[in-house]
Amino acid sequence: MEDPNCLVDLIFIVDTSQSVEKAFQKQLQLATTLIEQIPPSAFNDRIRVAAVSFSSKAQINFQFNELNNQKEILDALRSFIHTGGSTSSLSAVNLAIKEIQERGRQNVRRMVVLMSDGYSQDRWEDLSDASDRLHAIDAIVYAISANSNYFFRELELYTRNEWLVYVNGSEKQFLDDATISLLKCQDPSESVFSLPLQMELMIESSENAEDKKSTDEMELTRRKFSIDNIKQGNSSSVKEEDDLNKRQEESTTSMNDEFMESTRIAKSLESK
Repeated sequence: MEDPNCLVDLIFIVDTSQSVEKAFQKQLQLATTLIEQIPPSAFNDRIRVAAVSFSSKAQINFQFNELNNQKEILDALRSFIHTGGSTSSLSAVNLAIKEIQERGRQNVRRMVVLMSDGYSQDRWEDLSDASDRLHAIDAIVYAISANSNYFFRELELYTRNEWLVYVNGSEKQFLDDATISLLKCQDPSESVFSLPLQMELMIESSENAEDKKSTDEMELTRRKFSIDNIKQGNSSSVKEEDDLNKRQEESTTSMNDEFMESTRIAKSLESK
């Protein structure tokens, strides 16, 4: 049951870079499934939708005041293409903020759905600044990776809430939570956010300090590569970046798995 007083401005931020090639169609499927789960009449006025896509640069695919019909929104989302190239989530978030500020409504729920693996080539401090500005306009951010390889820390940096990062096959949970947000302007259950102290300690202890240090060092090195150099077709730079990505993915996968296992146990205890 939808709340007629729940007004939402929803903006999708969709990664089209090379690293999400295998997961790209799944990203689009998740976006369209979310829209399909909402009554068509809601898009007449109650819910407005915009979309940004990005690789090394970002572009507006459609604006808030452009489409007010469920079918038109679905068709527009399905028309996205995989561009390949390097990754700058910073450019996309900046463009999304601009769209919200220029065409977004006042006194509505501002909802951002980031679909990416979190492997941006932007500087970490710039990403952090973009996250600050995103939350300064009272946006609630949902981040989902349809890719089996992802960088959790970057996705969490944008959401500011680990429970709003959806990875490792949690697509159904994302759709459930995002649908409730659109129908009733409600966040996911507060009980999910309130872990017992022993579970918080378990999650904290599951992060190996040396693995984290190694991951941070590789992240810093990788972000030093210039997106401009990659765009110019420097094959050695591209190969070196690919090697760094592979090393980082191997390192972060084990950390991600440990975190998600702790999360699974925590949620299991919460449900009892």
